[in-house]
Amino acid sequence: MKYCIFFFSITLFSFFFAAHISFAALGTMRSFGGRVISTTTPGITCGAQYGMMSIQPVGVFPATGYTITATTQSVNPGGWILGLYNATPTTGICYTNTAPPIPVPSFNILKFSTSKPSLF
Repeated sequence: MKYCIFFFSITLFSFFFAAHISFAALGTMRSFGGRVISTTTPGITCGAQYGMMSIQPVGVFPATGYTITATTQSVNPGGWILGLYNATPTTGICYTNTAPPIPVPSFNILKFSTSKPSLF
C-alpha cells in the first residue's frame, strides 16, 4: 500500500511539473507583421521610445496600439515591421493628455525587425 501511494504521488508530481514546463513554453509572446502607419498617436503620451504606434496588420493579430520601450533600431512610418509582441496588454506605459490622465492599453513589442519604407 505504501508503494502504491508513493508511486501515485511521484506520478502526480511529475505530471504537474511537466505540465508547468510545457505551458510555460507557450508563454504570452505572439508573432505579428505589417506596415507601420504612424509612430505616435495624437492625444496620447507614452513613456516609451516610440509612442503608441499604429500598424496595418498582415495576418491575424490585433489592429490596436503597440509600443517599443527601448531599441537601437529605427522605426519609420511606411516601413514594414515583423516580430514578437506580448499578448497581454500593458496599461502603465501610455496615458491620455486629459485631466485626469487615463491609462491606454497597448501591446509591448519585444523583438522585431524592420524594413525601409516602400512605395506600395
